[in-house]
Amino acid sequence: MIEPARSGGAAVVGALGDPLPAAEAARLRDRNDRLVWVLLMAYLAMLVALGILMGIQLTPDVVVVGAVLATAMIVPSRSVLRRWPAIREWVPYLVLALAYELIRGFGPAVIARANVDDIPALERILFGGRLATEMLQTAFRPVSGIDVLAAGATVLYMLHTPLPLVVGAFLWFRYRRLFYDFLAALVVLSLAAFATYLLYPAAPPWWAAAFGHLLGPSGEPLVAYLKPGAFETLVTSAGIDGHALFALTFGDISPDPVAAFPSLHAAYPLLAYLFLRRVGGPFAWAMLAYTFAAWFAIVYLGDHYVVDILGGIVYVAVVYRLLPLFFRRASRDDSVETGMGVILAATSGGASAAAIRPSPEEISQP
Repeated sequence: MIEPARSGGAAVVGALGDPLPAAEAARLRDRNDRLVWVLLMAYLAMLVALGILMGIQLTPDVVVVGAVLATAMIVPSRSVLRRWPAIREWVPYLVLALAYELIRGFGPAVIARANVDDIPALERILFGGRLATEMLQTAFRPVSGIDVLAAGATVLYMLHTPLPLVVGAFLWFRYRRLFYDFLAALVVLSLAAFATYLLYPAAPPWWAAAFGHLLGPSGEPLVAYLKPGAFETLVTSAGIDGHALFALTFGDISPDPVAAFPSLHAAYPLLAYLFLRRVGGPFAWAMLAYTFAAWFAIVYLGDHYVVDILGGIVYVAVVYRLLPLFFRRASRDDSVETGMGVILAATSGGASAAAIRPSPEEISQP
């Protein structure tokens, strides 16, 4: 039975029925802080290098986002948030949102390099010369009237943003050890995808069709972008201007329209399922069902190719399998003054690597 948090900081809610000692929770929390710091430094270094190579000029909005991101990185290590670890544990979500927002400054340069040929070519190999979106829309899209399937698919699509927060909250309240591991995997997965979006910008089907790259024999686009109409139908029924809200939500707010490969809309629910299955019960089965439904939705709407989904699956598999191995190797590493040990010590307020190295007991098994 899962025990509630004990007074005096003796223990917090544990994972899979075991209470998690407060000291061990603190080590896992510090581990995640260091992981975020190191990976974010690498990500920002890549952004700076790309900015120089592409001749990107800093704009006020990018400067503001960068300043807030720097604050979010520095503050958790200060004593002010160490007094409230529950708040500190959620900072990586803010860091990921800001890291993705920084891509906005590369918008024109990234769009100009958008690849529109490679992924549809691979998809045609998989599906006998056709695109999966084309096939699904031919089979299920109504000739006239409201596309109920597109409306439902749009709802599934929009669950992408709150999904990591909801799953994280569930694990945080019930299975704290899994929360730390889930958050670490989420950070690695997301930053790897963000880097890919900059290094290999890939256009989604709707974008390629809209700009004349996916045309049929008659010159008409092979696929339609179903989400705008479905979203407008859903929102207008509530008395809101659906067209204007769609332009704001999916146009102005989105920093990168050519961030299709790998698909995080496919990767996030799969990652969530892999962690929830370690808990078992109806939540895991519900997440598995949502995962397959979301994959169908993003292809049917024209937001992703099946190849994008396969890319997301590969990214999740690599992170889910290799990250625990990395943590185990770090826990056995006796070199405390070289390599990663120096980096981790520097990002932990000068503590020695031996003092901050996670113990084998804090590492969850996949």
